[in-house]
Amino acid sequence: MIQVKAVIWMLTGMFVGACNDVWVKYLNHIPAFEISCCRFFFSMISLLPFVLIKREYLKVKYPKVHLFRGIIFFSAITLWEIGVKNTMLSVATLVGFSGTFFLLIMSKFILGEKISKPRLLSTGISFIMILGIVDFKNISLGSSVIILLFGSFFFAVSDIINKKYSLLENHITSIFYYNIFAFSVSVPLALKSFVMPSFIDLIYMICLGFEANLYSFSLLRAFSLADATFLTPFKYFEFVFSVFLGYVFFNEIPTAYCFVVIFVIVINNSSLLYIEKTNSKNK
Repeated sequence: MIQVKAVIWMLTGMFVGACNDVWVKYLNHIPAFEISCCRFFFSMISLLPFVLIKREYLKVKYPKVHLFRGIIFFSAITLWEIGVKNTMLSVATLVGFSGTFFLLIMSKFILGEKISKPRLLSTGISFIMILGIVDFKNISLGSSVIILLFGSFFFAVSDIINKKYSLLENHITSIFYYNIFAFSVSVPLALKSFVMPSFIDLIYMICLGFEANLYSFSLLRAFSLADATFLTPFKYFEFVFSVFLGYVFFNEIPTAYCFVVIFVIVINNSSLLYIEKTNSKNK
């Protein structure tokens, strides 16, 4: 029963993540800096009741860490929003999976974690398949897929910071403060290119802010109920949700190559889990 709850929370997080990309595409006429600014603002607002009720959430041990993470998270979110605006949801989701490769490399060289050869090989193959989406004939720093790759890299940096300091600070405290710092960074940039949002634009931005916290909370709940190795395969359901939402809202139909990529990623991951499980039993 506990594992079923964990799966439900995981799938909820993946669905919410796909929905957030829908709102960003609907806000295509609003500058990315402004979308990010409003997103962080409404994220803070949605956490205020919890912070005010339990004042200990306001006690912060590592303000400099939250400041740095806020800047990194702002960069990741803004780059992702710029890329998503001009990319199919399914393609953006696949590119987002490249963050696993960046996270693996940084875990090795920054955190000093041991990376098994099967894991490195599996992740490397998946990353190469994802790079196949890039149109190298017309490649530029401004191309949507390249921007999404940079966004995935910054998300991985944020995850490294989380892994290093996650046990040293309360989760709600961390989320609240990095939203504050990310919002502070985004304000001057948002004002430079400010576009007056309509009422429906504000609704989408409110959804982005509230759902960002729901996404984080869902993953935290899922991983608190079950092991990461059990939950990781369910992460790839985000591609299914993106394909469905992309077709319903934007009439998007992924290319055959996109399905080949997700097939290879899932097979790679499943094989890796089997190998690591077998090796652990033999020890």
